[in-house]
Amino acid sequence: MLEAFYLLTIVLGIILSLAAFFVVMQVFFPERIEKTRRMLDTLPGRAFLVGLVNFVFFAAIAITFFALGNWTGIGLFSLLGLITLVIPGIGMVFGLASAVLRVGASIAPQISGVRRTVLGALVLGLACGLPFVGWFGLLPYVSLLGLGAFIISFFRNGKKAAPQSVQEDSRPPDNRDM
Repeated sequence: MLEAFYLLTIVLGIILSLAAFFVVMQVFFPERIEKTRRMLDTLPGRAFLVGLVNFVFFAAIAITFFALGNWTGIGLFSLLGLITLVIPGIGMVFGLASAVLRVGASIAPQISGVRRTVLGALVLGLACGLPFVGWFGLLPYVSLLGLGAFIISFFRNGKKAAPQSVQEDSRPPDNRDM
């Protein structure tokens, strides 16, 4: 029974640490996370596909580098493989931070700021901690969705373009008043 209490304490500590991490991410990178969240809201299917394709691409390159490092014994290849894995990892972190904001906004739209981020992190962390479904279903889905939204956020504005204002008369003004 004591082991279960320790395990529960560790899990709750990890989730609270994640909540604090996402609050700090929101403080330091508010524009990038908000832009990524807009992509999550507007293009979820495309974001998931972009995330999946890019993850498979970077994973294939990393596996190749690790295999070359193992085969040749040159540690530089293994380092390149690790660096290759860090790139999508950074995108996933930003994507998860925006997913946390989205979950918090969906659950409690009346609150904002730190409370929304903490609530979203707690709920998403507990949901992803669900054995098997959370581990192998929800967490990979949200991570790939976030990675794709992060990548798309660099190429799309995320705001609907306002229509160009049409001038009533495009002719140059005549100088009759002079």
